[in-house]
Amino acid sequence: MATDAMADVVAMKSQRWAQKGVTFEAVLKGQLVLVPEGERLEQIAADHTAAIKGRMFFGVPDDFETIVSRLRKAQDKINAGINRDNPSQ
Repeated sequence: MATDAMADVVAMKSQRWAQKGVTFEAVLKGQLVLVPEGERLEQIAADHTAAIKGRMFFGVPDDFETIVSRLRKAQDKINAGINRDNPSQ
């Protein structure tokens, strides 16, 4: 049932919010990407640093690597669950 719901969300997002370089269908194969690689990740890290320097946070935020580590763990856990539930994917 969760797989059907996930497929419905992917279909809707693919139709309404299609973007070059974004493949919503990959999530159905256990290939969800929460943490981009390369230049894009570097850009996000720079934005995080600029936000800290610009005092955009009310408190002291976690460092960027801690945030990325948490996101990677979540990404891996989600993908493992999808792959476990859909071994044919």
